[in-house]
Amino acid sequence: MSILPTLSTRIQQRAASKAILITLVIFIALIASLPLIYFFVPFAAEMISLDDPVIFTSADINIILTSWGESGRVLQMWFHVTWDVAVPILYSLLFAFLISWVFNKGVESDSKLHLLNLFAITGGISDLLENLTIFSLILAFPSQNDFLVLLKNCFTILKYFHLVLLFLVLLLGVLFAIKNHITSEASS
Repeated sequence: MSILPTLSTRIQQRAASKAILITLVIFIALIASLPLIYFFVPFAAEMISLDDPVIFTSADINIILTSWGESGRVLQMWFHVTWDVAVPILYSLLFAFLISWVFNKGVESDSKLHLLNLFAITGGISDLLENLTIFSLILAFPSQNDFLVLLKNCFTILKYFHLVLLFLVLLLGVLFAIKNHITSEASS
């Protein structure tokens, strides 16, 4: 058995309500902590984020990194290797569990559609790679690296593409679950 179907099956097997709830609570707690960062580091709220769905040029990034100042760059560097590592891991798990859970309700257990839960993992990986390139751009500053900027932009596009795709896959799973529920109600 290859690694991707095995990973998908393991996620599918662990996609219980309890796992979803625990992951959701931790994810919400982490997201809720963001205002605390802004409270303790007020200038952070005014900083332009390189995580936004914007395509930046090398010159744009140089201007942004300059505007952050030394303390802002240090803050952003640590932010991207702590908080912004935990968030993609948690939302990847949450979406993988949710997708698996709804597909468990809507399709046969041996259906290849269960492999769609892997989009959550690839989405998280693209977000983590985006963070790695942002971290690298901060470390390389004031040098400009066009290749890193290109990678950062590609990973940003992939991250947001995956987020849209995840919602569509989740919606598809819900539709399958509803259809399965209606079909089972009609037959009983």
